[in-house]
Amino acid sequence: MKQKTSTVLAGRMLCAAFLVAALALFAAVPHECDAAPRKIVLTEAELKDFSSVPAPVKLKGKPSFEDSAFPLEKAVNLKEVEEVVGKLTKAQREALQKNRFILLPKKSAYPFPSHGMNDEMLSDFVGIGGFADPSAREPWNTRLVNPDVFLHALHTFFSKRLEAMEGGELLAAVEAMLDDLYATVIILRGDASKKNRRTWERLQAQILIPLILVKNCYQDMEDKWVPPDEEPEDDTLENALALMKEYIGGLSKNSAKNVAEELRRIYAADTAEGGLLGLIPAYASASVDYTQFTPRGHYERSSRSRAYFRTMIWLGQLGWRLADEDGAADALNFALAMSKASYALDEWKRVMEVSCFFVGYPDAASYVEWIDLLLESAGVKSFDADTCGKPASIERIIEAAEDLAPSIPHFSDLFSPSATEVLCIFPQRFTIPWLISDRLTYKREVAEDLPVLFSSLWVAALAGNEYATDLLPEQVPLSVQSLPAVDEEG
Repeated sequence: MKQKTSTVLAGRMLCAAFLVAALALFAAVPHECDAAPRKIVLTEAELKDFSSVPAPVKLKGKPSFEDSAFPLEKAVNLKEVEEVVGKLTKAQREALQKNRFILLPKKSAYPFPSHGMNDEMLSDFVGIGGFADPSAREPWNTRLVNPDVFLHALHTFFSKRLEAMEGGELLAAVEAMLDDLYATVIILRGDASKKNRRTWERLQAQILIPLILVKNCYQDMEDKWVPPDEEPEDDTLENALALMKEYIGGLSKNSAKNVAEELRRIYAADTAEGGLLGLIPAYASASVDYTQFTPRGHYERSSRSRAYFRTMIWLGQLGWRLADEDGAADALNFALAMSKASYALDEWKRVMEVSCFFVGYPDAASYVEWIDLLLESAGVKSFDADTCGKPASIERIIEAAEDLAPSIPHFSDLFSPSATEVLCIFPQRFTIPWLISDRLTYKREVAEDLPVLFSSLWVAALAGNEYATDLLPEQVPLSVQSLPAVDEEG
């Protein structure tokens, strides 16, 4: 896939790359004296809807629709159907009258392949009945159009659009954001007093990992489009370590060693170990599950999609524990760097607004709520590169962070999130269908409630689909025998 970046964005990224290299050399040189660091004005942010949300519609009338059975004998194509499938028995007529649909036998001559441009469900739907040309259809192979097909087509459209944007505009925006953020962290590390530079170095190493991940992919600068399955697989550990050497200047040997080890774990994606750079999982776990860096679904198709996937896993699943001194200091320095950076905040907002439209709002606080807390509730009058080394300021920030919660627009009635314990750069999102399904499948007094499942998987498994059958044990990891008896509430 050819890289799709604007001229302005490409220029920003190129300038940032040169700036990072120069600043890395500057940071590596010891300073003779430590002047008082300059004050940093925190920059607030507001996330706007990527698309306009229509106002709620109030129904003035009261629905009075009453369902009524449609006589089977009045179906205009009943005769033609019986000529094709044979005379219906009394039981078949009663079943058809009651359920008002016929299960047609699945085509056995042409199994749908697992790859290609077409969608399996839509292709099978179009293939039911005979001729695809409407003018050639006989009365017995009329097509039923129902909400399922429309909703699936709509979902497929948005999935394809998101996939294209993630490998194009959003990937470039995340790369530009991290370039600018990394360069700014190096500047602020140089501004800080000697005793606080180690804290800034920790944040520098934390940001360097996703910067390498997002850059480690095939980027075709030539005016020639290459199909994703023919792109060079540039997202290798070897290339990542080579990229690291370009940006590692200014880091201590121990930090550089830890960055390299983190990259090895990410690209191996086969262990669960404690993190090395001060970040912790946003989920309840004492160790980082590196297997989650294995690209899945459409993220497997190209190195650009894989790069975006790995980067967003790092930025969305790992963060700073706000109850810890180091975590609060790192989260503070992140806010300072974002505020001082030239355009990192604009790129962050763009990625957040677009992704919120496609995949939902975060269920944890993000930069927006974090910056408001620092300005309004932390009790710190001014900020600079040395604020992270002031115990009293960090203590006040930790105390204020106990009430840090996300603001969920539009869906506050459905979801009331608790306080955020781990702050991530791009928090994980939730969708309203998932939220509703999670409530429907929740069982009271069960330690591990049932996972969110949709009927499509079960229907496919019952129809004999081997892939769906293999997926069931993976999505239902519970032992039914260990569950308590179902009560009157289900």
